[in-house]
Amino acid sequence: MEKNYFNTVCKMISTSERMKKFEFTKEGEFTAKFQDNECLYEIAYDAEKSLISIFSVSKNGADRKTISSWLMEFEKCTSKDVNMIASDFIDIMAGSTEKNSSNKLQKKSNIGDENSVTGLFFANRMASMFPDLKEEIQNEKRETGNIKIALFTENKILPCVEDFLIREKNKSRIKKFGNLLSDLYHSGTLDVRSVITMGILCKISNKAAEENLKSAISDELLKAWKASLKYKGKKIKPEKLKIKKSFFSRLLEAQKNVSK
Repeated sequence: MEKNYFNTVCKMISTSERMKKFEFTKEGEFTAKFQDNECLYEIAYDAEKSLISIFSVSKNGADRKTISSWLMEFEKCTSKDVNMIASDFIDIMAGSTEKNSSNKLQKKSNIGDENSVTGLFFANRMASMFPDLKEEIQNEKRETGNIKIALFTENKILPCVEDFLIREKNKSRIKKFGNLLSDLYHSGTLDVRSVITMGILCKISNKAAEENLKSAISDELLKAWKASLKYKGKKIKPEKLKIKKSFFSRLLEAQKNVSK
């Protein structure tokens, strides 16, 4: 009988010393909740997609946001995979309950910059295609406390993507990756969108890899890719006397103006 690794992850989280302030409730086979006085989190497993995710939920249940997701195929799952997933979810929940001023300042500074949870979500979804990235993500979080998604994409994700597109002969797998990238672009923040276009698409150097991907992505992403090529290797001046925007946000806005 196939082992239910969802239960294993939940047990590791609920028995962690760092989670002692949270009340653990199991709801159904693949749903669990962790709640303290301020926060409510839900962990759920999508058996059809083999995806385990953690959500931030408002107290009235009206607002539910995905924070992190990992590919977890029961038939291929290892103790190492379970440890990494549980560790990631514990970091998200236990880390958010710290009350000291330095952590509050860090959380404020993370809103809208390249260290935000949207960047981590993007990295985790890339790890669903490239499992070797799972350990790299954990190493990055241990060393820096977070993910600098622009640098991580350039140094870790891009080489995986290009190697995959060159070596993969199964067109359905390339199409699956193209769909994933297109979905992440469509629903992503400005920074995540720019990481996809400028950090991945515009930096693919192999012509065969480029052509393979072009045939697998959505028209929306293909149009954004073409627009972003006009800015390849160029720098965009920061705006003065206005609300500060990240480099990637300004870059995407420039791309949109060109594509109109």
